[in-house]
Amino acid sequence: MVGRFAEITGMALARHSPPAPVLVIILALVLLVPLWSWTMINMREWGFGGSPADMLSAPYFWGVLWLRLGGAFLLAIILWLYRRPASIWIALTSVWLAGPPLQMLLMGVEILAASEGQRSLPSDPLRILIWWSIGPSIMTIFLLAFRSSRRAYGLDTQP
Repeated sequence: MVGRFAEITGMALARHSPPAPVLVIILALVLLVPLWSWTMINMREWGFGGSPADMLSAPYFWGVLWLRLGGAFLLAIILWLYRRPASIWIALTSVWLAGPPLQMLLMGVEILAASEGQRSLPSDPLRILIWWSIGPSIMTIFLLAFRSSRRAYGLDTQP
């Protein structure tokens, strides 16, 4: 059934599991992103917990949370099933866009709500940006630095 679907649509579905570095990324997307989201929910509840700031920033927080969770699962599916160079580039672009920029936006909204409109930037935005760049950097290394990953997805054609 899956083979016939791939034949009809022209998609290159994988017949075996991805290389080990890609499996690490898939497991991180499926296990660590939900765990991190759960931690963020609990930290937010502990910090804001029903305050006016919580009500003001809740739609943005939940929007970013659901975007990240849904994106993580979709990226894991793409990396598991489709062995094309586009899969790697889609995953890297998505993770870099969903990481630091969305976190800076979310932090700005939460600080603005908590300070009652007095300020919207954290005290040291560069430090926060660096911390939020660690995850996407690790994913980039795992997907591009290992030859097995590049070869499995058609980025490295050398024998």
